Amino acid sequence: MKDLEKNLGKEGTDVISGFKGMIVGYIVYWYGCEQYLLIPKSQDGKRISGEWFDIKRIKIKESKIKLLDSIFNGAEDSGETKPNSW
Repeated sequence: MKDLEKNLGKEGTDVISGFKGMIVGYIVYWYGCEQYLLIPKSQDGKRISGEWFDIKRIKIKESKIKLLDSIFNGAEDSGETKPNSW
């Protein structure tokens, strides 16, 4: 299995449909299909449903922002930067 976790939190764009969103999940199906779940950024604060796309269709945007460790393990802000787009 590939290291799919490395792209969680990054912005991705489906090169076929143009759908953009943050990569918030991934799945590897039993028969080998690998997909990312993209959730678009809300413009009005309302929840927007995400869409699943094959990872080969996703162009990843590389950028960095400061993330809180509490998101991952309940700790205080570490000041560490990790790849992300929002």
